[in-house]
Amino acid sequence: MPKFVKIILIILGLFTIALYLKNPPKTKTAKDNFFIGSKNVFTKTFTPEDNLQDLINKEAQAKEATWAIAIKNLKNNKTYFWNENQSISSASLYKLAVMWAVFDQINQASMTFDQPIGNTNVQNALNAMITVSDNEAAIALAETIGWGKIDNIMTNEGLTGFDLAQEDPHVTAKSASELLERIYRDTAVSKEHSNQMENLLLSQQINDRIPKYLPKNVKVAHKTGELDFVRHDAGIVYGKKADYIFVFLTDTQHPGNTPEEIAQFSKKIYDELEK
Repeated sequence: MPKFVKIILIILGLFTIALYLKNPPKTKTAKDNFFIGSKNVFTKTFTPEDNLQDLINKEAQAKEATWAIAIKNLKNNKTYFWNENQSISSASLYKLAVMWAVFDQINQASMTFDQPIGNTNVQNALNAMITVSDNEAAIALAETIGWGKIDNIMTNEGLTGFDLAQEDPHVTAKSASELLERIYRDTAVSKEHSNQMENLLLSQQINDRIPKYLPKNVKVAHKTGELDFVRHDAGIVYGKKADYIFVFLTDTQHPGNTPEEIAQFSKKIYDELEK
């Protein structure tokens, strides 16, 4: 081999050794070996629902009123909250607790549907209390069972946000949401009674809030509340892509505008969950 070729090879060899010493190969750790082939396994995938909490925050912060919101996608169990544990005057949402208690008493054979109550019976009083929010029917049912007993039933079921022990019943958005989910999951008293409660809520006649701007073929099982400065709606929405719970409680100095605000916000929530 010519001498000048040997010199070139030696130089190249020395250059290679120098590069190796300057940039030695990284030794793999146990952690590196664990992640071989799966480096991106935890990369976040954004969905339309990621905008939902931002939407809730933006809408609620823009209002002078007190809002309490609980939303749960019943398909993937994602939840979205705003002041969900704030206790607010329940208005007629206390009737959800009375309804549960009536079916609880029927399940225990302590009450029957045809049992006389006032000038009607338990079945008719239930229908009036839920579908048209009849106050006389609600009070008659509650006093037959006992306000304290109804409150205890809610507490025993873990629905502690319902407070019927005081003169002005209170509720939290979270507990109202949990009660509705129990009905949806057929675990409110029993499967049969859950279905009966659901059918009552589906027969609601006051539809100026959650259902107002939703497609006509979308069913909503819900109960409204209205008293002085509070306006509420709490329901199960049977969407095309996902069923979800939407509870909206408000305490405001401008209650006349609130049903429309709830209706518009309901449509925004529906559109996000249907993307």
